[in-house]
Order: sequence, then C-alpha cells, then structure tokens
Amino acid sequence: MKRGVGIEQARQIYSDYEDALAWDAHFWLHRGALELETNNLDRAENFLGQAKSIDADNIYIDNEIAYLWFKKAIYRPTDLNSSQMVDAAILTLNGCL
Repeated sequence: MKRGVGIEQARQIYSDYEDALAWDAHFWLHRGALELETNNLDRAENFLGQAKSIDADNIYIDNEIAYLWFKKAIYRPTDLNSSQMVDAAILTLNGCL
C-alpha cells in the first residue's frame, strides 16, 4: 500500500475499511506493518497488539512484533528495556522457525 498509493492515502484506506474488517487479524497486521515501516512505532504497536489479540498463534504477527521490538530497541538504545526487547525478539523469531 505504501508504495502503491503513499502513506497518507494508505492510512485513509485502512481507516475507511476498519469497521468492516475489525474482526480480521491480517487487516490489523498489515495496518501495523504500514506504521512500522514508516517508523510510527506507537501506532504500530497498537495495531499489532490488536492483531495479536484476535489471532494469538499467528507466526506472521509474531514476526512483525519481533521486528517492532528490534526497531524500538534501535531507536531507544538507552532505554532500560532495550536489551530485553532484543532478547524477546530473538526468542520469538526462534519460535517462529
């Protein structure tokens, strides 16, 4: 979506379809992935959390959450939780394999 229509239009499209697709974990996964790719980590975390709450055992959601944790650790290296986020991301990815 980001490459096809741009960030703001992609956000608008997701917003337009939110009511119809609120039940779909993959909708939230893709919406979270857009925010993650544009470095809006708080919004990405919110949307990925919604995806996870709908489909807790989905490896694609787990993979994207691990990517989020890596990015958060990179962007906030002095946070006390950064090394724990990296460790959790690695464990999550190892569990996905």
